[in-house]
Amino acid sequence: MRRPDFFLVIEYNDSQAGEVEEDEGILYSNLNDPKAWGKPLAYYRDKLTELGIAVPESMFTETLLDETHCVGNRHVWHWVDDTFKETC
Repeated sequence: MRRPDFFLVIEYNDSQAGEVEEDEGILYSNLNDPKAWGKPLAYYRDKLTELGIAVPESMFTETLLDETHCVGNRHVWHWVDDTFKETC
């Protein structure tokens, strides 16, 4: 069975918008990372750590559950206290 691909796109937030050129609004995208294809979720956890970005553990837990249940295009808000809410 083929491992699904994970996607990670990190955009600059509004407070950083004046610090970057308009066409450089992406800090990281797996689409521009040739090493990312076919990597497990741990690769993206490491990438976030490398970039100094902390995310709630619930994001990783829910993503692995989505993988297990073959869920795609799920929209969820996660908060730092590990609570989350599905938005659609």
